[in-house]
Amino acid sequence: MSAAKFFKEHSWVKIDNYIDQSMANLFYHHIQLETARLSYYEENDIRVDMAYNGTFTDDQAPGDFSKYGDPIFDAFLSLGLGKMQDLTGLKLVPTYSYHRLYTNGTELKRHKDRPSCEISTTLCLGYDTSNLEDKNWNWPMYVKEKNGIETPVYMKPGDMVIYRGCELEHWREPFIGNHHAQVFL
Repeated sequence: MSAAKFFKEHSWVKIDNYIDQSMANLFYHHIQLETARLSYYEENDIRVDMAYNGTFTDDQAPGDFSKYGDPIFDAFLSLGLGKMQDLTGLKLVPTYSYHRLYTNGTELKRHKDRPSCEISTTLCLGYDTSNLEDKNWNWPMYVKEKNGIETPVYMKPGDMVIYRGCELEHWREPFIGNHHAQVFL
């Protein structure tokens, strides 16, 4: 079944290997560096512009690094528009890019998104689960489908989920690894 057909029927679809491992690793490293930079500024009481440098105060994941509109992710959003339209079968308007580095214990509570997130994606960029004995453990995002079924979606770096964020409730249980990077478009 094509991605667009599955998306139309289920209001979500997982895309394996949306980007290759080297691109995912570049983005993952970028987010780790941004997190370290903002931590340094805060530890040394250096005032910075949150819009440019990110924040640790997002209500959905307090204490975790997040940032809107990073130029590299805005460019990625713009360049991927045609591919996203093919995968969804829809004419789309790019509205935002946002990324986060989840840390141990973070839980993404069940929610539906705001109107600018009508068609959303979450792309796994990388994670560190070296603190776990189970080296194959993977942190799923859950989607509550229109029929009420709660489906765990497992992603490796480079994998993406496209979903109707305003229609489908989605969430993540508390994270038990060290950290996990996602970009939302």
